[in-house]
Amino acid sequence: MTSNRNPSGLVLPEQRVVAVDDLSVTFRREGATFDAVRNVSFHVDRGETLAIVGESGS
Repeated sequence: MTSNRNPSGLVLPEQRVVAVDDLSVTFRREGATFDAVRNVSFHVDRGETLAIVGESGS
């Protein structure tokens, strides 16, 4: 496995593909509010894969 980190252990800026901080997604339907995602933070570096799976597994 190849590391995307420099000798100090920090991720190099050009290796960061996406960064999300404090994401919340809310849906409203028939007067009710549903939180699909609440206060989620993550990052994906080059060569990594991330999957976000819902409560139902889909």
